[in-house]
Amino acid sequence: MNPQIEEDKEITKARSRVTSSTPAQLDCTPTILSVLLSMKKEGYSEATLRFVSKALKFPNDNCDLNNPENVKEFIASYDSASSYKRTLCYA
Repeated sequence: MNPQIEEDKEITKARSRVTSSTPAQLDCTPTILSVLLSMKKEGYSEATLRFVSKALKFPNDNCDLNNPENVKEFIASYDSASSYKRTLCYA
């Protein structure tokens, strides 16, 4: 079967779990959700998944996460503490 179809099905299932259990996370984009699903498959803890989800939401609202150069430019030009920028880079 097509791997993209399988991934889309998993995203749909995960989205339905998110919508039924935690309304605050409804704004997850497919890009963020696919990253979280792949991390979940790799065995990352729930705390790590929450951290990455939170850290990716802010840049996602301000730039295209699928364009690494765009993300680098956003983080570099963002007016905040270096420690927060480092946190965004870890995500």
